[in-house]
Order: sequence, then C-alpha cells, then structure tokens
Amino acid sequence: MSENKEPIKKPEVIPLPTEDAAVASNRPKEPPYFLILNQQKQQYFQAYGEQRRNDRVQRIKSIQNKRNSKVIVYYSVSILDFNDAKILAELLQSIGKQK
Repeated sequence: MSENKEPIKKPEVIPLPTEDAAVASNRPKEPPYFLILNQQKQQYFQAYGEQRRNDRVQRIKSIQNKRNSKVIVYYSVSILDFNDAKILAELLQSIGKQK
C-alpha cells in the first residue's frame, strides 16, 4: 500500500495592517483605560464633595435667616482643646458684636 502524500505546505504569513505614518501622528494618543477610570472616580468624588459643601452652606444660611443672626460652625474630629478655644475666640472677635 503506497500512499500518495502531498508535500506539507508552509503556513502563509499574513502581514499585519500598517498605518500611514501621517495618520498615526495626527491621532491623539489615548491614555490607558485604568487612568481614565481613575480620573472619572476623582471627578465623581470632587463633585460629590462640592455638592455636600453646597448643601451645608444652604442649611447654615437657612438657620441664619430663621434666627436673624450669624451662625458659626466649627467641626473637629477630636475633643476641643485650648488651641481650638483660641481659634474660636479669634473668630468671634473678628466678626464683632452681633445680636
């Protein structure tokens, strides 16, 4: 039994498409996707922080209008100490006598 074998063909090499150099240089380079996601996350948190600040300012203004007086808000994550008292005293002196 003799089989007639065809010779094995080498695989055909298909070249990758190439871009014209002028077209490639005119196209803006895109940053990696993880950088885009990080930038979007930062923008979201910045917008969120600004919205929270605006909400606080509006609430303080509402209290001032209802009381017809100034409102001072001092926020601290720790117990107030002597340095905080000095800051508050200076702040109260800077706004002068109020109702």
